[in-house]
Amino acid sequence: VLEPCLSVKPFSKDLIDCVLVPGLGFDQFHHRLGYGKGHFDRFLKGLQCPFIGVGFHEQFLKAPIPVEKHDIPLTDVFYF
Repeated sequence: VLEPCLSVKPFSKDLIDCVLVPGLGFDQFHHRLGYGKGHFDRFLKGLQCPFIGVGFHEQFLKAPIPVEKHDIPLTDVFYF
């Protein structure tokens, strides 16, 4: 995934209606296994909109994913 160009002007987080969140794996409690840097958790903090995980059926994990205090659960997860 390409990173945004630095010439793009920032906008208010109040304009965000929904966030699609990728992950390596998801569990039944709507926790996600990310890529290990916490970018999405920092971005989602303070937002008041749905957080939707998007993945494939193979990414559903039967065992609960270990979570830390900074991890933000998703509103829902959709599998393809």
